[in-house]
Amino acid sequence: MSSIPASRQFFGICTGAILAFMGFSMTDPLVPLMVTDLGASPRMLGVLMSLTSIGSCFTAIPAGMLVQHYGTRIPIIMGCILSALSCLFLYFFPSFRALLCGLTIYNIAKIILIVAAQAHVGNLGEGRDASRDFGHYAAATSVGQLIGPSISGLIFDHYGGSFLWLFVSIFLLITAVAFFVLIDSGKTSKAHIEIKGSSFSFKINQVKKILDFNVVVAILSSFIAVFANGVRGTFFPVYIRGIGYSAFVVGVMISIRALTSIVVRCLMPRIINLTGGRHPALIFSLFALAVGLGSTSFCHSLWALAINSMIVGLGMGLALPLGMATVSEGVQPKDRGLALGIRLTGNKLANILNPLFFGLVTQWWGFSLAFMMGGIILIIADLPIFFYWKRKQKSNFSTRS
Repeated sequence: MSSIPASRQFFGICTGAILAFMGFSMTDPLVPLMVTDLGASPRMLGVLMSLTSIGSCFTAIPAGMLVQHYGTRIPIIMGCILSALSCLFLYFFPSFRALLCGLTIYNIAKIILIVAAQAHVGNLGEGRDASRDFGHYAAATSVGQLIGPSISGLIFDHYGGSFLWLFVSIFLLITAVAFFVLIDSGKTSKAHIEIKGSSFSFKINQVKKILDFNVVVAILSSFIAVFANGVRGTFFPVYIRGIGYSAFVVGVMISIRALTSIVVRCLMPRIINLTGGRHPALIFSLFALAVGLGSTSFCHSLWALAINSMIVGLGMGLALPLGMATVSEGVQPKDRGLALGIRLTGNKLANILNPLFFGLVTQWWGFSLAFMMGGIILIIADLPIFFYWKRKQKSNFSTRS
């Protein structure tokens, strides 16, 4: 990194993250409403969300390589500008086909920004507490996710979805300027990769080297959490409006979830200590998320929906930053961009698969079974992690004895 103190770098990346995720969260929760307004069924909504996630699934690892070669600031600003242009495109062309094209570019741009921002946090310097840094960074993203949905809900209710795209486009361009001012290039002395021919050479051996067992567990747990939570991300807004609430209420519930995540992520080091380490904290987070998702369809009043959103915020608020911290600390600084890119690729693969899966479940059996299925998947995935942790505890106890 540069001579700029790590504390100022951290402040800059967190401030930019608040703005970026505020912009992203203005559109993400309301896209399902825009699609259903065009007459799409749950199955078609799932197909659209899956198709627009395919490009981003294959973007994370190349984005990590861009970070290794160019540093973090250029990819971050690139992500802001591309996402702004895609929103502007959707403002001028509000149709189903335009959504398919524009959202694909939008999701790719988001991944470029996210990978670079996570690598920037991971490369702040040796001796820093990665769990604390990633917890506070994730809290900063949640601040943006707290503010954005309520604003977009009001805009959607009063001016429609088309104007929302224009508003977000301008906002993300302002965010790009903020990143340019607040952070440096983000290059490290080791942040380079070998270039052969006319393109980056993806080395399987390099990937094998950085993926130890704990890193793999962190990547898989993030995958499962994102996959199961996809039923909420895609169909919760439609469910809320289906039981008689406005887009503003959708935004408020998503903001409540984000607020809970902020509190949880700020307290993450204490929660890790209370639960006895990262593995039990991860087990607890997946269980909480399972309870939140599984009980969604039983919530109809505003108070019940708010409490449900808090439980989901607790689970996701712990699971994702725990995965980021474990992956970041488990590899060498020069490999962090690539490792985080692999983790994010898994998350985006989950984003491709979950709308298709839950779209079919919702189409055939309704919202109730779809939300319950998300909770069941998490419980099933949580059990192997729990038994691995118990086995590791017994092994450590036997070694000490």
